Amino acid sequence: MSRKTLRVGILGLAGDAELWARAYRNAPDAELVALADTVAARRKAFADAEEEVVNSLDALLGAGVDVVEINLPPKQQADAALQLSKAGIHLGLRFPIAPSLEQARELLAKASGRAVRAGSVHEYFPAVTHAQRFLAETRLGSLMNLRVKAIAGKGGWRECRELPPLPPDLEHYGRPWQALGLLRLVGKPAAVHLIGKPESAIVSVRYQSGDRFGQYEAFVAPDTIVYSEAAPAAEIVEIAGTDGYIYLNRLSGHVREAPALATMIHDTYSQYAGSLPVDWQSAFDAAAADLLNAAREKRSPKQDLHDGIATLRLLLAVEESRKSGAEAMLND
Repeated sequence: MSRKTLRVGILGLAGDAELWARAYRNAPDAELVALADTVAARRKAFADAEEEVVNSLDALLGAGVDVVEINLPPKQQADAALQLSKAGIHLGLRFPIAPSLEQARELLAKASGRAVRAGSVHEYFPAVTHAQRFLAETRLGSLMNLRVKAIAGKGGWRECRELPPLPPDLEHYGRPWQALGLLRLVGKPAAVHLIGKPESAIVSVRYQSGDRFGQYEAFVAPDTIVYSEAAPAAEIVEIAGTDGYIYLNRLSGHVREAPALATMIHDTYSQYAGSLPVDWQSAFDAAAADLLNAAREKRSPKQDLHDGIATLRLLLAVEESRKSGAEAMLND
C-alpha cells in the first residue's frame, strides 16, 4: 500500500532555507509545495524555484501543507509554531526554538499530537548518529569527558546567507553556538561557566553525573575561510571514556581529507572514512526524513520539543553565566 505524499512548506527563507528546500525536494513520499517569507528580497532569491513562493503564513496554509519547516528568529518562530500547531500542522523548528522557556513550554502544551522536531540539525549529522550508537552500547566504558570545538569563519565556496536574527539578550550566540546541543551527548548538564565573550569563549560544563565534565569552545574567526557548501562553520567533537575515545570531525569541505569519525576502543583504532556521508546536506536530509516519518508514524522525532527545551535551557544558562561572571546552574 502506497504511503500518503506529505505536502511541505518552508516558512522563512534566510539562513539554511536552501538546504531545507533540497532536503524536502529529495525526500520520498513528500512534495515541497510552497516557500514563504515576508521580505521581498528573500523571496526574490528563490524566484527560480518550482514551488509557489508566497509572502505570508496564511498563504502558506492556503497551499494545503501538512508539514512546515520554520526558519525564523525565535520569537517569530514560536508565534508561528503556535498558529500552525492549532491548524494541525507538523513542525520543524530551528535552534533556539523560542526566546524564553515560558514560550517553549507553551508550545509543548499546545502542540500535543503533532510531530515537532526541535533544535539543531547537528544531532543528525551521520558521524554524530554513528557516535551515539557507540555511546548507547557503552563501548567507551564509563564516560569521563566531552569536548566540542566550534569555529565560524567566512565561506570558501559561495556566499552563505545570514542566519535569522536572535533576540537582543541572545544576539551574541550566532554560528559557532549552533552545535551547543552536542554537549548533551554524554548526559544532562548540571552547571555551566562561560569564560570570555561569546565571540571567543570557553564554557566549562559539570554534568549531573558528578564524575563527568565537558567543555564547549566557540570562536569567530572572520578572516578564516571555512570551505563549505553550507554554513561557514566547523566543529570537532572528542569524547573520552575509561575504555575508549571518539574523535568526530565536521570540517565541512576539509572533512573529505580526514575521517568523519575515528574511534579507539581498548587497543583497536578504526577510521570511518568513505563509509559515512560527510557533506553538510546529509544532516538536513536526515532531519527532514525523521520529521516526515514521525508525522506518518504518529511518533516523536529523534529531537523533539523536550530536547529543544533542554538545549534552550542550556543556552540561557550560558547567558546567565556571561552576565554574572560565575557558574550558572541548570534547573530541571
